[in-house]
Amino acid sequence: MMRHRVRLCLVGVLLSTAPAAAQTAAELLNKGQDLYGLADFEGSLSVLDRALRATTNDRLLGLIHMYRGLNDGELERMDQARAAFTLALGHDPDACPDAARFKSHLVNLCQQVRRSMTGTLVVTASRAGTPGSGARREGARVMLDDSPVGRTPFRDTVPIGSHRVLVQQPDGTWVRNKTTVRANRETLVQVQLTPAPAVAPPAEPTPARRRLWTWVAAGGAAAAVIAATSVWIAADRDYDTWNETPDTDGDRLDELERAVKRKEIAAWTLFGLAGAAAVTSAVLFFLEGRPAERRAARSGSLVVGPTGAMLRVDF
Repeated sequence: MMRHRVRLCLVGVLLSTAPAAAQTAAELLNKGQDLYGLADFEGSLSVLDRALRATTNDRLLGLIHMYRGLNDGELERMDQARAAFTLALGHDPDACPDAARFKSHLVNLCQQVRRSMTGTLVVTASRAGTPGSGARREGARVMLDDSPVGRTPFRDTVPIGSHRVLVQQPDGTWVRNKTTVRANRETLVQVQLTPAPAVAPPAEPTPARRRLWTWVAAGGAAAAVIAATSVWIAADRDYDTWNETPDTDGDRLDELERAVKRKEIAAWTLFGLAGAAAVTSAVLFFLEGRPAERRAARSGSLVVGPTGAMLRVDF
């Protein structure tokens, strides 16, 4: 019975100390920060060395090494401070002291170390919704921190830390990503592009409608009407003169009668030509007003032969 109680006690002690060990690193870090604030730099380093052995968390390790660098810097051990900052940035690329809270020469030293450290950034792009969507889409534009750097697939060494990666889609919009590049590591950014929307081809401009022959025929009809009206008025005057001529002047009456008849025939002929020209103008109005491709299918032509003129319309 005693052996069982001892075993149970040992298990209880192990279970109770397991979470405590996980908290010890944070507690030791807080204590090291307090000692640093009290200017006990050696004491802070001693506590921070214990904290290093109590955790494997990159975030905590970055802070612990950062404070080690600050302590070494206060003790004028700049090479050790540089080494500590290098270790801090290896665990956390953003683990540099705040310029508003710490001495500027130590902040600058950490930033100098940070600028000298690089990692590899890889950016690939694939088209979504197509067979084999995992296949890479070549040639998508890539911007890094608002500066163009090339096209996918992109691969280059860049400074460590947080970066904004933008990849252009087929429709011209940008896919935005935020990533953290770590020292001596490869960081992959994979972007899935949406297919470009289907765009209808631009419609061909409709050619301007030209009705040259329409207006020529219409002008001819108007001219024929005017001429016919003038001839008819002249015939009407000759008829009045014929009525006023005495019956005794037979030769004069015969001449006036023949003149009236000639002018009436000429007037009716001109009226007939005016009507034909008007009909031709109406037909040409519709033919010449059609688009070019429809005029090719349905065209009209004026054929002049030995017996006269003929308008031929092909449908």
